[in-house]
Amino acid sequence: MGLPVRPPRRARVAAALVALTLSGCFFKRPDGERLVAEVHAQSERITSLEAQLVAQRDAEVAARTALEAQVAEVKAGLDLLQQQLEATGRGSADLFADLAMLRELAQRLDGRLAEIDQGIAATQAQLREQDGQLEQQIRLLAQRAGIDVSLREADIPADRTEHYAAAYRAYQQPDHVRARALFAEYARRYTGDDNADNARYWIAKSYQDQQQYQRAIGAYREFLRADPEARSDVLDQALFAMSQAFYELHDCVNAREALTALKSSRPQSPLVRDADRRLRELRTPPRGYCNN
Repeated sequence: MGLPVRPPRRARVAAALVALTLSGCFFKRPDGERLVAEVHAQSERITSLEAQLVAQRDAEVAARTALEAQVAEVKAGLDLLQQQLEATGRGSADLFADLAMLRELAQRLDGRLAEIDQGIAATQAQLREQDGQLEQQIRLLAQRAGIDVSLREADIPADRTEHYAAAYRAYQQPDHVRARALFAEYARRYTGDDNADNARYWIAKSYQDQQQYQRAIGAYREFLRADPEARSDVLDQALFAMSQAFYELHDCVNAREALTALKSSRPQSPLVRDADRRLRELRTPPRGYCNN
């Protein structure tokens, strides 16, 4: 009987990475229900305030529309009187009195229109300011609760380079919620870009920085699934960090698997020495620490 044929190294690496993307964790999520409820309550309050401001603006717009109709009617009366004067070449005292009255009324209505325009502009400014303040409150609450929020189109730089730079700046601040939203949108828009894999890595790292290890592992798995050929230049960093996330969840088996995959896929990585050290440590973990 011949020796068993060992699969090529690339196939072994691929198998190891696939195993990491499929391996499961059976841990409870950190308790964030109170913060989630707080975010939802704040969102409802914001919706109510915005509805009030929008109703106020709509009422002012409706008043302006009605006033415009009155102005149009007065100006039509002025035009009619002017035509009568031109037709007769002269006018009675009553006609001149009517003309003066209509002119005065038109001036008052124009003044009222200007006041309404100022009110509408002030309401719109108030809406913008309120929207900005409440958006910031939601973002802070979401960050505390570990909830990710979507971005408005206006918040996303149109330029690709600036988009990635803005995401990384947000990560450094650290505004994890904004960073993840920008990185996720970058990876979606520019799938084939050299920085798309980096964007996915920083999403996972952001969760890990916040000690949301289950979400971090899920994001690392997305990173691995998006790079089935193991070509990413940050693969070794992702696997090393993924191993640590598994360890934080007391999953020592997958922590070792991630380090083994790192050594197989990137044997020349400067992280191999650290991976060897961690593998030695994982052979004798603290008593009762590992649950598998």
